[in-house]
Amino acid sequence: ALEGDLDQASADAGEARDELERRNQELEEHIGAMQEEVNAAAQRLKEAATLRAANAELKPRVDELEEAKAQLESFLKEQTAAREALEREHAGCVAQSEDCSEDVD
Repeated sequence: ALEGDLDQASADAGEARDELERRNQELEEHIGAMQEEVNAAAQRLKEAATLRAANAELKPRVDELEEAKAQLESFLKEQTAAREALEREHAGCVAQSEDCSEDVD
């Protein structure tokens, strides 16, 4: 009977060892998957930091370009107003010239 108990205990220990090895393997796989996720997250953080740094470098230039755009738009408005005034003045001169030519006739 003692030998039977030893055989059963040995079999139980073997099953327990197999179960522990299986669980250990599952844990190692889970740890590996988690490490991949951590590495991917770290890479995304690194990329985000690079983008933030690039954005910080570009911001002053964007501000300069926006200011230049505002100045150009203002200049364009002034030029358009001046052109319209010249066109009105020219139309007045043409009308006056036609009036003068009618008087000559």
